[in-house]
Amino acid sequence: MITQQEITEILQAPERFRLLRLNPFEDSININGDNIEFKPLILRDNLQDKPTNKKLILLDTETTGLDTNVDEIIELAFVVVTYDPLTNVMVSIDNVYDGFNQPTKPISEKIQAITGITNEMVEGKHIDYNSFKAYLPTGKYLIVAHNAGFDRKFVERIYPEIAGKPWADSLTEIDWLSRGCTKSSLEMLMYYQGLFYNAHRAVNDCLALGAVINFNNALEELLANASRIMYDIEISVSYDNRMFPKNLGFKWRKENTSWVKSYKDLNEWETDREYLNTKNVFYKLISQTENTCLTRFAKVETK
Repeated sequence: MITQQEITEILQAPERFRLLRLNPFEDSININGDNIEFKPLILRDNLQDKPTNKKLILLDTETTGLDTNVDEIIELAFVVVTYDPLTNVMVSIDNVYDGFNQPTKPISEKIQAITGITNEMVEGKHIDYNSFKAYLPTGKYLIVAHNAGFDRKFVERIYPEIAGKPWADSLTEIDWLSRGCTKSSLEMLMYYQGLFYNAHRAVNDCLALGAVINFNNALEELLANASRIMYDIEISVSYDNRMFPKNLGFKWRKENTSWVKSYKDLNEWETDREYLNTKNVFYKLISQTENTCLTRFAKVETK
């Protein structure tokens, strides 16, 4: 209970106090068990009928674990968004899809605690491509996920019909730190915005993602970075020298026993290469791969 003293303090300096409010995008949706009622949400009525408008999908999965090779999707959700490519703003939230999938093995207690999804909720449920195909936009669209390197591998392994679509990653392709966000988890990004959302349903994660992108005016940056050509440099070094690529920002690729780093410019790789040479680190260049939003975050074939 708020005391009279606390009320006085709030009235004297209201700027020091901020109450979290529910994600306003959730006003468009009602979840009652498996029954989801959705009302399209118009964000900018003056841009709604522009013939140049484009579509994107905000997607989220809940899974039985983190291994994209063996774990399974237990919930898949996405939100269809219309945006104006000239002003780079969201125009409307048009549709939502949410579905459960019963895995081949029971969901562990740990995953049930993390996701809020029980074995009873998914019993007898199955998501096939036809079940959500009707919800997908016609023509071209961009798929956005908060950690696309995780979601894309799961989705394309189970549903190869949508393999090869362009993807963007709102976790790494938006500079959240420059927006004052020292943490970039979806929950924390919502808190920075003064918002919270009903967790434990993938569709609410999608609506939350739409909110943080929209309210931070981050769509333009996301689209620009998604359209950029990147260069993946894959190298191998001896075990004793493993800290050198790690210190340069390379990531360990266990399946290939190699180190990989993405560069916006190959001149950056030349700088890192000179560093390795000055440290007398012998390395082997395994591959130099150009990638775009069509190939980025997809499963890497082992060699």
